[in-house]
Amino acid sequence: MNRRKKLIFIVILIIGVIGLWKTKEKDDQPPNANYQYQITAPRLISYYQGQKRWDLAAKSIIKPKDDKRKRTILQTVKEGKLFIDGQLEYKLTAQKIIYLVKSKNAKLVGAVKLQEIDGLKIKADKLSWVESKTELQTTSGVQVELKNGQLTAQKMKLNLKEGIIDFDQNVKFNFKIRGGNSSEE
Repeated sequence: MNRRKKLIFIVILIIGVIGLWKTKEKDDQPPNANYQYQITAPRLISYYQGQKRWDLAAKSIIKPKDDKRKRTILQTVKEGKLFIDGQLEYKLTAQKIIYLVKSKNAKLVGAVKLQEIDGLKIKADKLSWVESKTELQTTSGVQVELKNGQLTAQKMKLNLKEGIIDFDQNVKFNFKIRGGNSSEE
């Protein structure tokens, strides 16, 4: 009887060790980036075809209960990054970002600032991310600061797949003209 108890104890111990080892093995594996969005603490990270697309740090994240649209709301986005083909292309800030889980679209609201790493600066009150088109859009007015001027328009579409920015309605471009002497403007 004593021998049987020892044998049962050893079998249970072996099963327990194997279970702990399998759990540890799962924790050590790198995260699978095949999901669209990962939400942690006050941070949202999104992926597109296994590569990082968005990395947003906010003051707070709210997931409203009983929300039929299944929204995730980021309040006071203090540091945002937009990646294209794995490379950081834009930095952004906004008062609020509303992510719609079902469509994977997002609305950036309130003092939205999007700055291209190479220098282009875009300011708007509202921008919409359209996942199906891989595009940022606005119909509420936009201001773009370029190296040699400033462009304003009522509508804008920034297609990330094709690298094309389309401006429409009330488009105005103010540019700097430099004279022969480099100090003249």
